[in-house]
Amino acid sequence: MDMMPIRLDQVLTPNRRADISIVLAERHENMRQLLVSALIAQRLSLITSTGELDRVESLIDQGEHDILVLDGGLPGGEGSAFDLVRKIRRGGVGANPFMAIFLTLWQPDRETVRLAGECGADAILVKPLAPAVLVERIAALAASRKRYIAGGDYVGPDRRRPNPRPFATEPVDVPNTLAMKAQGTFDPVTLAEDLGAAEDAMRNLWLRRQSMRLAALARVVEDDPSDAAARLLETVADDLAQGLIGMAGSDIEPEAQLADTMGQVTRAIAKRQGSGRARAMLLLPPMIEALLAMIMTDRARVSLEPEIQHMASGEAERLSAASPKRIARQRARMAIDQAMSVVLGRQTFAGATL
Repeated sequence: MDMMPIRLDQVLTPNRRADISIVLAERHENMRQLLVSALIAQRLSLITSTGELDRVESLIDQGEHDILVLDGGLPGGEGSAFDLVRKIRRGGVGANPFMAIFLTLWQPDRETVRLAGECGADAILVKPLAPAVLVERIAALAASRKRYIAGGDYVGPDRRRPNPRPFATEPVDVPNTLAMKAQGTFDPVTLAEDLGAAEDAMRNLWLRRQSMRLAALARVVEDDPSDAAARLLETVADDLAQGLIGMAGSDIEPEAQLADTMGQVTRAIAKRQGSGRARAMLLLPPMIEALLAMIMTDRARVSLEPEIQHMASGEAERLSAASPKRIARQRARMAIDQAMSVVLGRQTFAGATL
């Protein structure tokens, strides 16, 4: 049974709406003006609107906003709107990586929806968009918010189904300035403390997942040293090294130095073939063991093994599914099935006409 949508007046009284800061970015001026007018009619009047992506980045960098309504196809700037959302979530743009973000898309195809879902937005809204839908989404986010997860390239709301899964990552509670202002509890000092705590928790979560994934991929390359697996191992090691170097302080510098060395080793693994790759792989296990000992300080090494093996199996399955040979075999089977369908269809038709 579907739940009734939450009305704005249920969670945000009119006298508190003027404090909600909104950046509205839409390439089509008519739609932009329609949404701005609708929000103002709801007394959400602190709005800055634009039709250029680089302007959005500037606004987020220079101000403290609660909501970003972002057209997924907005022109201008470097990269796409999805890239900008990803930068915000990773702390590369603006002071609050957890600001509310609504992505709007015009008649998206499956690939566009996938890219939008993977960048970390709170919600995806399909246009043409009724202003009432946007208002309902704002009300819903003011009432409650999903917890966040971090792993690989993704930082954003936890959209996993509630079904229990083995070794599931525990999500993190993040600040929601929209809810704070709706409840009259917003305080800049408290927000700064909450942001710092949430960012530390997310960084720790990301480091733990990347370290475990690196250990799993090393296991995959040991068992099947394919080029695709070696390249993925190199990518994950480089991401981990860059992440650690970016947050390096006196307390995490050894981990950053170790990850940088591991990045060099995995690059050598990816470049080499045959016995050369096997020799380079011998350098990696002791480094991974040291990294796990540094980062997974709250867990015994033996307790990590089932999770690493589970992750390795998943990585191997995904690599197998994406291998050129397997894709070629799948296409060949599809072609045969289609040909047989045509033949059988003709036979059936011929039998029916006799």
